[in-house]
Amino acid sequence: MDATVIGDHRRSELNRVSGAIRNILGKARLSGGHGGPELSIAGFLEAASEGSSAERSAEAVAVRLFEGPRRQGVFKDLIISTPPPSDPVLSAGIWQAFQEATDLRKQTGGVDDYIGLRHVLFAIFTAKRGALAEETRKVLGVASLDQRFAEEQIAKFCIDYHDSKESLDVWQRILEPLKLSHLIPSPRDLDIAEQDLRMLPELLFRLAARLREWPEMLQSLDATAFWAAVRKVQPSASTIDDLRSVNDQLRGELAPGALWMAWMLNTRATELKALLLQHPDATAPA
Repeated sequence: MDATVIGDHRRSELNRVSGAIRNILGKARLSGGHGGPELSIAGFLEAASEGSSAERSAEAVAVRLFEGPRRQGVFKDLIISTPPPSDPVLSAGIWQAFQEATDLRKQTGGVDDYIGLRHVLFAIFTAKRGALAEETRKVLGVASLDQRFAEEQIAKFCIDYHDSKESLDVWQRILEPLKLSHLIPSPRDLDIAEQDLRMLPELLFRLAARLREWPEMLQSLDATAFWAAVRKVQPSASTIDDLRSVNDQLRGELAPGALWMAWMLNTRATELKALLLQHPDATAPA
């Protein structure tokens, strides 16, 4: 979708966006456009680079890429110091980014139809045409960043932290032209994860109920803590079959509620899978 003429759109037109995006839009500084100050890709990325560095936050991608350049002052030639109005004009590039992010969300699906920061960053870093590509190249240039590296960073984040209702088949088709489809988990890994995914929240909850001194494990989902807790019940445990056995042993413990189970499966599926697939002592069944 080609960008429209600068000045045609304002920030208030950006609906169904995440809280992280609204926070960035609210503090982003403006650039000097042909028709006056406007919110551009430069201002958006500068503001995003001041955000959270938490692993699960898409802002962490922007922080990794742009925090250093921002501190070095590379945005000074792209940003003006004029106090932003309450509803600034959007540059053609930032409008195009949100249109493409909307299309991306529709294609890949998800638990809701809100545009996340990862969708916008993906549109920005993979831009190949129009005002979006032009603005992105300018920002990457002053920051001395390679676009390929930025593409890889955001694509990996989108796959690692996709929600449980997103289509990995669609992501595969999107990433293939970028030569990044290797980031999609193999079918074998997905089969292993899906086979036991529903069992894991039950096991976590029952372990915490039995051991009591490990309630923080329910929040952290730390693999080392998880396997240590499992071995409190079954010292030799090291396989997925062992986890099933431990869960069966703990059937008498308090069971988790349906809402908590649904929340874990919908929002923390990637971390749950990591308990099975990434810990060196966990081996998949044949």
